[in-house]
Amino acid sequence: MDPAMSLTKVEKTKGEILKLLEDKSVVIVVIRGLAGVGKTWMAREMSKCVLEKSLSCCSIWVSCTSKRDIKCIYADIGHQLSLIPPCEKGDGSKEGTDKTTKSSVDLKDEVLKLIAKKTLSDGQGEKFFFIILDDVPTEMKEADITAELLVPHGQKVKILITRRDYSGSDSIEEAARTVKIEPFPPEDLSTILHKLVDKEIREFPNFKTLSIAIAEKCRGLPATIVMIAAAFNSIARNKSSCCNLESVMEEVANSEGLPEDLTKILHCCHDMLPSTEMANCFRYIRQFLPRHGGIHYNELIANWILEGYFSDADHVENAYAKGHCVLMELLDRRLLKIMPNNIVSIEGLALKIPDHRYGGYGGTSSLGLACAFDEGEWEGFGRVTWTDGMIQKLCWSKDQTITTLLLDGSHPIREVPETFFEPMKDLKILALFKPRFKSLPSPLLKMEELLVLAVRGSDQLENINGVDKLKALLILEISGASSLNMIPDDIFEHAVHLRTLNLSSLPITKLPSSFPKLSGLRWLILRDCPCLETLPSLTTLGNLEMIDASRTNLNKIFDKCFAPLEKLQYLNLSQTKIVRLPLICDAARLTWLILSGCSCLFRLPSLPRSLEILDLSDSATTEIEPGLRATQKQSNPGVTNLRRLNLSRCGGLEKLPPTKAFEKLELLDVSNAVNLKEIEDESFNHLKHLTVLNLSGTKIDTLPPLHELGNLRQLLLKDCKSLKRLPIMEGLLRLKELDLSGASSLEEMGPHSPDCEKFNLPNLQKLLLAGCGHLKKLPLLNTLGKLEILNLSGCALLDKIPDEFFEHLPCLHQLNLSETKIQRLPSIAKLGNLRHLILRDCHLRTTLAGLESLTNLQELDLSGTSSLGEVKAKCLERMDQLQILKLSGTKVDELSSISNLTNLTQLSLSGCSGFSELPHLGQLTKLEDLDLAETEIKSLPSIETLCNLRQLSLRNCMSLELEKLPPLKPQSPVEVLDLWGIRINEFPYWIFKMTNLKCLDLPDLRVIGQVDWGKIRCLPEKVNWEECGIFELVGTVTTSNRPFISVRGTHFFQLLERNSTLRNTCFKRFHFSVYPPPREQGEGGDIYHYRNDTIFREVYNKIRHLPDPGQPDQDPDPEQPDWVPDPGQPDQLPCPGQLDWSVEFHSFKSLGEYPTEVIKRSNCISFIDDSCMRHLSDLGDDYLKALKDCWLERCHGMECIFAGSDVTTLWVSNLPELRSIYSETVQSKSHKNLKNLYIDCCPMLVGTFSSGQLPENLEVIQIKFCDKLKTLIEHETSVESTLPKLKTLHLLGLPMLKSIGLQLLESLEIVQIQDCDGVETLFDHEALTVCTLPKLHTLHLSELRLLKSVGVSSASLGTRGVLKCPNLKNLYLDFCPMIVSVFSSGHPPKNLEVVQIQHCDKLKSLFEDTSSAEHLLPKLHTLRLLELPRLESIGISRDGSSLEPDIRGCQNLSKGIQIRQHEGALK
Repeated sequence: MDPAMSLTKVEKTKGEILKLLEDKSVVIVVIRGLAGVGKTWMAREMSKCVLEKSLSCCSIWVSCTSKRDIKCIYADIGHQLSLIPPCEKGDGSKEGTDKTTKSSVDLKDEVLKLIAKKTLSDGQGEKFFFIILDDVPTEMKEADITAELLVPHGQKVKILITRRDYSGSDSIEEAARTVKIEPFPPEDLSTILHKLVDKEIREFPNFKTLSIAIAEKCRGLPATIVMIAAAFNSIARNKSSCCNLESVMEEVANSEGLPEDLTKILHCCHDMLPSTEMANCFRYIRQFLPRHGGIHYNELIANWILEGYFSDADHVENAYAKGHCVLMELLDRRLLKIMPNNIVSIEGLALKIPDHRYGGYGGTSSLGLACAFDEGEWEGFGRVTWTDGMIQKLCWSKDQTITTLLLDGSHPIREVPETFFEPMKDLKILALFKPRFKSLPSPLLKMEELLVLAVRGSDQLENINGVDKLKALLILEISGASSLNMIPDDIFEHAVHLRTLNLSSLPITKLPSSFPKLSGLRWLILRDCPCLETLPSLTTLGNLEMIDASRTNLNKIFDKCFAPLEKLQYLNLSQTKIVRLPLICDAARLTWLILSGCSCLFRLPSLPRSLEILDLSDSATTEIEPGLRATQKQSNPGVTNLRRLNLSRCGGLEKLPPTKAFEKLELLDVSNAVNLKEIEDESFNHLKHLTVLNLSGTKIDTLPPLHELGNLRQLLLKDCKSLKRLPIMEGLLRLKELDLSGASSLEEMGPHSPDCEKFNLPNLQKLLLAGCGHLKKLPLLNTLGKLEILNLSGCALLDKIPDEFFEHLPCLHQLNLSETKIQRLPSIAKLGNLRHLILRDCHLRTTLAGLESLTNLQELDLSGTSSLGEVKAKCLERMDQLQILKLSGTKVDELSSISNLTNLTQLSLSGCSGFSELPHLGQLTKLEDLDLAETEIKSLPSIETLCNLRQLSLRNCMSLELEKLPPLKPQSPVEVLDLWGIRINEFPYWIFKMTNLKCLDLPDLRVIGQVDWGKIRCLPEKVNWEECGIFELVGTVTTSNRPFISVRGTHFFQLLERNSTLRNTCFKRFHFSVYPPPREQGEGGDIYHYRNDTIFREVYNKIRHLPDPGQPDQDPDPEQPDWVPDPGQPDQLPCPGQLDWSVEFHSFKSLGEYPTEVIKRSNCISFIDDSCMRHLSDLGDDYLKALKDCWLERCHGMECIFAGSDVTTLWVSNLPELRSIYSETVQSKSHKNLKNLYIDCCPMLVGTFSSGQLPENLEVIQIKFCDKLKTLIEHETSVESTLPKLKTLHLLGLPMLKSIGLQLLESLEIVQIQDCDGVETLFDHEALTVCTLPKLHTLHLSELRLLKSVGVSSASLGTRGVLKCPNLKNLYLDFCPMIVSVFSSGHPPKNLEVVQIQHCDKLKSLFEDTSSAEHLLPKLHTLRLLELPRLESIGISRDGSSLEPDIRGCQNLSKGIQIRQHEGALK
């Protein structure tokens, strides 16, 4: 409904309703009318009206459906009255569709009390409480509503109901308070359509006529017009749409027959949905909303994601963005409507749209949420929000718990799964996409209220033991778990409630023996299980509605008959090895049978009459005919309901059996049944409903009469090489497409009629005759006034077109006459709608008359028409819509007008003559492909302004010097650059800074002489290395820094291996960032690929603690002279380690992609986003001998790092499966040189070293956020091993760590321990008396909740737990609530310079002995004591010191605390 409707009609209706609402004797008003007549819109208007007139104190809107009762209405009202807090900040929304936990009685009482409070509050006067119940079902009686909502508050409540017309009669009283909205007259609907469509649509020449015809088909329903207008606008705005808008409008306007008009016109709206994703989402809505009512838009999108409708559903944020786009499109098309509080509901009229798309039962749903829950069971997800790889229910108080969670593998979880899921015991909906665990976390198996569990794409999951504990589970999906080989037999023993089971893409060989006990199962999805061979008996599963075992190895079903499966609607066994099907003729509700690709199927059994879809495509069986024939005998004298019959690619089919029993058939597809020669039916005239007939790729030489197929839309006869002529076709008045492409034997277009005069197809839009090599003459096309596409390419014998051929084709959009012998073309001036004119390699000998009149042309291809003569550039001046211009091989007079073609995306002038200069191309900002190969151009001054250029070819432009080509910027989008054959004087270093370049053809570089490899930054995947001669040049490296190159692919390294001299000189010291070749369109690189600036790289490497590739070379060691190759032995290799390579590998997916020779020669390697290694040694220990520095980041499969490798620096970050640093079999020499160890975010790591694996030269340990780490050193013997050279220890975020073991680390200089909640002591053994750290100068302890003692001292006095550190200079203590004192004796470190202590709640004194005299700390210059509520004394003295301590929040200290200069004491 839209305000564009007749103003008088609207105001009159509003006045009637308002009068009733103002009448004190009326408490309930009903708006009644057909679906789509505008009831909801009118209710919205009345809500605004009563508020504007101050008649109402409060307005509540409730969306009702046939499946909702009065309790649901109470819940909605309760949410909107804030009985339950809002769940979305900023949008004013309430919980809407969620059910409360209160009982219905309590909820009713609270709602009625709150209504009374609203209406009786001061200042309300005569205002009433206004409740709008939209789309109330017929079975919900008004008397019941009145009794429930009005008692005891009487006239203080007004209720406005909208409901559809029904056949029952109204009582006099009901009629008096009912306002009926009548359908609109066609002229009003035509006016609405005119106002709603875009201006360019209104400007169509025949729009007025079409709009009236469309309005007459809409049966007076404004919603239909609104839907149609929205669909038209969407098509018009989508310039890439394959739909022709004018044709679509004509299709809608020309639908015939009542009362089927409305169904057909709505069908057109559905078919205009632009994508399969959108169609699936809309199909889901049509199933879900009538069952469960309105739904919040965020929850609806979450439903779509959970059903797997989006290709990247494992990336929640991307999937949510797609879902939001689909939602907005459906809202724009008025198929959905948005209600108050962001509740989405379906337009009632949209429920009548027939769904004829071939998407399968339930589309591509993975869970069947819309069907799995019965009436009253679905409580919804609750209000959800998405962020950072996660969708979850919003919680607005501490009492609320998360009940819905969708989590993808990219979500950064620092905790181990057990810790993460522990507080989520109340979860009801849980979906995990690509999780990284081997078994289900134990807290997950304790979720007693869990209804839906979906684990999707977990390649490491090995078992699902414990699922049987989830007693409430209704939906279970375990899919894509490639390591899950077996499911326990007893897993379904107690899963009596399970309704959907999805085990797709598992390597299981059979289903568990307890499977037949799933008596409540409705959906069974087993697709893509490659090892599954048999299905057990299904006779106990009487509730099954859908079975999908497609793309499995299934060869046997134990049941011989499916008669017990009374509810079965969908059976998909496509691409299986099934030999025999059970008897299905008694499966009374079976509508879909998909058997495509069943190469072993022996015979097709008799089909049930209920069947609507039968797909036997790609079946090799020769026993199809008996099944179809048996079905016909069984159906005689009646007919089946079969609508779609797909026999495409059935190689064994030689004769098409009779189709008499299939009178309802709409699609008959026998395409590419390569042995089909005969059609048994003498005629297809009985197929009155047939819309698509596809016989492409068959051996049919004659067709039965088709002239009575009045509904036929598509006749597809592509590659029917035996077909010589067509049958009588003048009755095909609705035919839109006739495809005869590749019908190489076709000689005539009509039946036994040389002049082809009976080719009368008034609605034909596509006539495809490409490759009809024997066709000599065309029929008269004067009746094809709606023809849009005419393709005659490859009609090699066609040499003439009649003079008036184009006079009667005003709608022609595409004309393709390529590779014909036509020498003269009639005038094309009247083809004003032509978009594509393709005359490639034609033999035209005359100019194109009327070319300048084609102002709407988008593509003009004259390439290869060298005999055409000179192309006049003036013909192009008015073609401002032109996007593709191909003039290759022609002669062009001048090109000035090209600069005005601002919509050009492709310009091909290769081999053109007649010009040496191009006009300024700066205005061609949309140009993506520019081909100037083999032209005489001398310069290209405006090339750098082409901001969207992707491909540039200057091949063999002999007059062009590369130096006259303006350098392209590093961020240029150019991906393909061809410079072969142009002149060059200097090496083009700017080319090797272009980060998007993928394919490069360089000119011959041999004339240059030398190349500085240190100036080359990025190497594309494909370069003509050998052809250009770059390796024959003298190579140099002039930079003093380590040069770096970003490389796509590994081919360059293979060339370096063959050129060892270059490798061992110019590339002796280099840094490489290596990316695999792109696997998909648009796949990019990483940080080095896009950021090459020196400052950024320096900071990046400092963070990583790796050698900076940009730092200058150090002075050479005189004892280690540079290696110089022997000219007589060019393949001689340097000694190991003399090549100084650092390499980063990004996003490699398989071990075979890695260039092993590069690894072998590199001493510093980073592996980032690797998905194939479990151990570093998987690459081969022999290739890692030179490795000294190693960085591992986001290598998700890595379990153990070293088995035999030896490094000095190891940086490990985000390895979710890492369990140990060294394997148990590691040799002692493998870790002796490790000096620096950095570990970050490895949640499965328990320990770093065992006592037998201690790296004796280790100097730095930094470990952060490893949730399971319990100890630094695992003691295997009574002998304590040490790390004698460790200088720096930094521990952060280690909740399981209990002790530190400082007594083993005597060389420590810096210790920083933070946020380690389990640490109780800094030592490993309580009996230890003294720990001496003579070199320690900085100690920082922070957020250690259980640490009780520090015990710092400069001397050992026999006290247990003394930390003797005489050279300590800096002491920091933060948030250590259990520490009572700091210094263990009267001998604090004398070198202390900084003491900073804060938020230590139990600290009483800095010294254990508070009675001793103040202590002298002569070097102390900073003392900061903050928020120490129990601190009583300080005890630090510094004679003559100017120290001014910072003391705050220490309320127990004496007020007289001060520095006493004379006494030298600070208490």
